[in-house]
Amino acid sequence: MVLDEVILHIGTGKTGSTSIQYFLLTNRERLLRNGYLAQIPEDFLASMKPEEIEWCSDAALELGLATLQSAVATSGATRLLWSWEALSNRAFSASLERVWRVKEALPANAYRVIVYLRRQDHWLRSAYLQWGMKDNLERGPTLPFEEWYSRLRAGRLRWWRAEDLDYRALLEPWIQVFGRDSLEVRVYERDQLSGRSAVADFREHSGLPKDPGYRVDIEEVNQTFCLELHELVAMYGEVVGGDAPPSPLLCYLDEAARDPFFQSPGFSRFAYSPRIARALLEDCEPSNAWVARELLGRDDGRLFHEPWPEVDDRETPNQRRTRETILPILTHLTMVEHQRTTYVLDRYREQQADLGQHRDALSELTGQLTALREELAATQARVHALSNRPTLSQRIRFRLTQPLRRLRAAMRARGV
Repeated sequence: MVLDEVILHIGTGKTGSTSIQYFLLTNRERLLRNGYLAQIPEDFLASMKPEEIEWCSDAALELGLATLQSAVATSGATRLLWSWEALSNRAFSASLERVWRVKEALPANAYRVIVYLRRQDHWLRSAYLQWGMKDNLERGPTLPFEEWYSRLRAGRLRWWRAEDLDYRALLEPWIQVFGRDSLEVRVYERDQLSGRSAVADFREHSGLPKDPGYRVDIEEVNQTFCLELHELVAMYGEVVGGDAPPSPLLCYLDEAARDPFFQSPGFSRFAYSPRIARALLEDCEPSNAWVARELLGRDDGRLFHEPWPEVDDRETPNQRRTRETILPILTHLTMVEHQRTTYVLDRYREQQADLGQHRDALSELTGQLTALREELAATQARVHALSNRPTLSQRIRFRLTQPLRRLRAAMRARGV
């Protein structure tokens, strides 16, 4: 089946992809009514191993394409929208055959490839907090930023390579397969995003039909914790042996991070050396300038508008938080949980009191019902007794016929 259009949202990672996918999931039925079948990673990756998911192995790709083909065949949709940020990973796009495989498996009259690019130093900070600390994808003790970045540049991380930050190299295979006109490059900077958010920008520039019925109250997903909460996660990993923290803990901390307590100025935000950031941006500048000129038509070659970080000779490296500095957080979380527990217990006691009152009322009603049943049984017994008594006509007939019966009996006795 040849589709009218295929829209591929290929990421990149750390540019609001999860929020976009949540928007697609939330509005899936409405999108389908508009002729668009929306597919996200969770539709086909549940059975895959983590390393196959992120590195976009051949097995993961084939499973994804087979799932898409089956969904298209059963949905009746004429347009497909597939969002999967792993498609922009260099481990995937470095193989031109894989990009061609996507196009061959999804034949369409028109293609649209949407990619969001984040300034590399900002991506680096977010990636380290998410994958280096919060999820700890490397396993083992949490690596200090400098060591994590060193491994990234040396290609010794399990999940990412420095090549992922070369946006020209990342996009050229997609241009070669789908054509430059099919590529929509969006810059992940607040001032360059429509509506100042990835979801609003995606709705505006993805080519989806304008529909006021879309649910747009989508919260940002994978929000960054304050540094102290990240350190708390890292300490957990070190105490339990370095495994990634369990999902319930991360979900709990995701909720806790929205507490105004953690938004106060007393908490830290992770920042690494401006020297590292500037060196990274200088390395990436030729690639970024090419994207700006060739793909966005910007003669000045400026892909990102925000100013570069300033180098301060007095800068100090991030200090790992000690157990003593984490103690106030644990105290606050304990107090919050105590308040929640107290509230739940109070509600439980209120409900138990209400339940006791309901039990008393039910007992009283049960007693009344029992009395009514007994009264009904007595009434039924009286009715039954009355129904078995002879009627007045029967009694009169009996009295009138009694002498005749006696006479007949006497005559029989005498043989008359």
